[in-house]
Amino acid sequence: MAVLLLCMAGRAQSSSFITDVMLIGAENATDLANLKAQYQGQGWQVLDYDLNKGIPWSQGNGVLLLYKTASYNGNSADCEYITDLYLQNRGASSTTPTLTHNGRTYHLAPYAGHQHFLDVMGDLNSGTGWNTDAIHLYYTKESFPDHRGVTSITVNTTQSGAVGREGGSTGYNLNAGCSSGDNIYLHFTTAAVLFFAQDDLYYRFNSDNTSVTVFGHTSGTEATGSLVIPASVNHGGTNYAVTAIGDSAFYLCWGFTGSLTIPNSVTTIGVSAFEGCSDFTGSLTIPNSVTTIGVSAFEGCIGFTGSLTLGTSVTTIGDGAFEGCIGFTGSLTLGTSVTGWRF
Repeated sequence: MAVLLLCMAGRAQSSSFITDVMLIGAENATDLANLKAQYQGQGWQVLDYDLNKGIPWSQGNGVLLLYKTASYNGNSADCEYITDLYLQNRGASSTTPTLTHNGRTYHLAPYAGHQHFLDVMGDLNSGTGWNTDAIHLYYTKESFPDHRGVTSITVNTTQSGAVGREGGSTGYNLNAGCSSGDNIYLHFTTAAVLFFAQDDLYYRFNSDNTSVTVFGHTSGTEATGSLVIPASVNHGGTNYAVTAIGDSAFYLCWGFTGSLTIPNSVTTIGVSAFEGCSDFTGSLTIPNSVTTIGVSAFEGCIGFTGSLTLGTSVTTIGDGAFEGCIGFTGSLTLGTSVTGWRF
């Protein structure tokens, strides 16, 4: 019998990611304060730094960046966090709700406030005159190879490391073109998202960045009903093959019922992956893609009542992999490639 050491290990990450951004703009300090209070009452946090700082009210509007966060610990069905920010330098007439950059779709940040701010579609230089740069903020939630999510946004006078103009590497002054005002730059930090939850299952990114390991159910051992493990899963606009079922992934999930189908994308079934899942029924087929079945992988799965079929690629069957599976019927054939096994 395997001990429950790894079942929750992959879920240790708990990070706060930014899920939404928006902009508010006003013609005077009182109106800006009222807008700020209004949206704080709706759960928005405020980056309390005027993006037109240093420009007199008579020469420009007050603009604030608002955001929302979610503390993501895998308990939600796919956290919708922001992965990148983008600054566009175009007038309102050329500003579109979405744009494409490096193959990803970016969305114009929502904006609210006085009529002029609405007319210029949330221009960060709102009210500063026709000869200043028109700057619009965009964001994307599509995935990156490093599986990042934005964890913080800051505005300060440091150009190094700031968001560039239309994807450029040089920090872009948010007061560009203004005859007065501070040099202001937008910065953000990211952290790797090690795992995600989707359709009631937890997935962990594999080192090849093209595949994932399924390692649990969002309801833990309280999960009930049928278990469907897909061959692939889409996260952040990218498809990832499901190539492994992690150690203790569904350990003691005895509420699962019906048949168990393992997709032909899986190559590894981990230690105690289904140990104690006693209410699975019917036959069990290990697909030809699987090469390794871990120790106690199906131990105690007493509900199976049909045949057990092992794929031709299996090379290793861990000790007690099918211990206690007393309901299997018929004959069992092991391929010549199996080098180690003990039932």
